[in-house]
Amino acid sequence: MGRPAGGGGRRGTVRSGRAIQLHLPAVRRAAVRGQRGRLGRSAEDHPHHGEPGRAALLCGQSLAAAGVRLRAEAIVLVSALALLTWPVAYTLHLGEVNLILAALIGADLLWPRGAAEGSSPAEPAEPRAGSGPAGRRDGARWQGIGIGLAAGIKLTPLIFVAYLFLTRRVRAAVTAAVTFAATITAGFLWLPARSSAFWLGGVFYDQTRIGDPANPSDQSLGGAIARLAGTGDPPRTWWLVAALAVGLVGLAIAVWAHRRGHRLGGFVCCAVTGLLASPVSWTHHWVWDIPLLVWLTATAWRWRPVAGAGRGGRAGRGGRAGRWGRAVCALAAVAGAVIFSDYTPLPWPGHPPDAGRMLASDLYVLFGLAMLAATGVALAWERSGERGRRYGRERARDRTL
Repeated sequence: MGRPAGGGGRRGTVRSGRAIQLHLPAVRRAAVRGQRGRLGRSAEDHPHHGEPGRAALLCGQSLAAAGVRLRAEAIVLVSALALLTWPVAYTLHLGEVNLILAALIGADLLWPRGAAEGSSPAEPAEPRAGSGPAGRRDGARWQGIGIGLAAGIKLTPLIFVAYLFLTRRVRAAVTAAVTFAATITAGFLWLPARSSAFWLGGVFYDQTRIGDPANPSDQSLGGAIARLAGTGDPPRTWWLVAALAVGLVGLAIAVWAHRRGHRLGGFVCCAVTGLLASPVSWTHHWVWDIPLLVWLTATAWRWRPVAGAGRGGRAGRGGRAGRWGRAVCALAAVAGAVIFSDYTPLPWPGHPPDAGRMLASDLYVLFGLAMLAATGVALAWERSGERGRRYGRERARDRTL
């Protein structure tokens, strides 16, 4: 069964690959074949047919943040593969602004930096936050404008303002907040009646104004709870508790990752937390699958064991942990690619919901929660490994005395 129609519905048949200006013929043909027959009409006829350029920009930002050397071939290849994921393909079909917003936020948070530093078990050898020749650009005078503009267009990016504050980039957070306030002011000056209805009439808080939250295309915690409850609207108390808990824990993990130098990991965790805690997150809002899959793939490729991990400091233990870590990241990347593809249906769970169909209807939500939990575990393991190294060095020093 295909994705249900509606706010985030799927199926139709557009050859969106035709609008992509790829310079590698083989990759271009593969992208076109992958898109052929999936969506309704040619993307060349769509007013937003230039949108694939934003996907390429987001891919380039993600690759740079992962410490991958930026080459045209790499960006084109990753962009072509991104077109095979449902969030990107359906965003292009609808002419939505999700890729533009993600690229704006990436321009603020995924600055290109210098050569990668050493790797860790929780992350590939990506540049450390604030490091490298270009690291001084993090905290630049105008950093935060992209996030503020994105939040003015769609409210979900506001979570990145909190992320900036918590990662001690206060000037950038203030810039983002001021820019967001400026967009609201401009809205009241230009369209006062509609702005008043939206902000003062509570329209922005109404989850049902853009569709049925129980629709499986709503891959947020609110949608998952609505499907579990078998109601059109999620029970407000349960949704608020779940959104608050996941929002706080997810932000904590994102900030922890950033402070430990994992810039792309923190960025991805913050984005996924925003999608989960948002009142509505249609499948085409999940264009953050681009940096997510780039991060998982790069981590699997570059994972190196922590020398002397554990109190025993045995190399064999670190080697086994490194192999397991690489395997887990590789499996997560493959699982994410399958889940975000157009070939994994999100069925209606039914009333009362069947357990198997319920799990199948919440794939994005479950994958996002699992990713946040696994990142927290990996960061804790990384810190434990560093303590083990310090313990080993202290014992070695004591033996030499």
